[in-house]
Amino acid sequence: MSQTLELLQSMRSKIASGWTQSCAARNRAGFPVVAYSEDAVQWCLVGSIGANKNVRGMSNMNVRMEVYRIIADLLANRNEPPSMELFNDKENRTKEEVLELLDEAISVASVGGFE
Repeated sequence: MSQTLELLQSMRSKIASGWTQSCAARNRAGFPVVAYSEDAVQWCLVGSIGANKNVRGMSNMNVRMEVYRIIADLLANRNEPPSMELFNDKENRTKEEVLELLDEAISVASVGGFE
């Protein structure tokens, strides 16, 4: 399994367990925390990347950039701004819509990317 696919699956798992808007992550009380905090229980799209300890730092920049590219391409195909932050934080956005986007990205990554 590629590191890109592993990261996307990890992101989906985090968001399925708890999703937020307007900050990277939140604790049980609803206060913002850093995405990799042990107190975090909710994550946004970008925060779900930062929560993955295996891709923090410069050594895995290519994996993160590939995730950003896949998601930006999917958003562009939906006529959405190609920004994970704008998509995640859009008013009336739902957790289900975010999970749907991640499912599409996982599908793309599992077959090796866009043609």
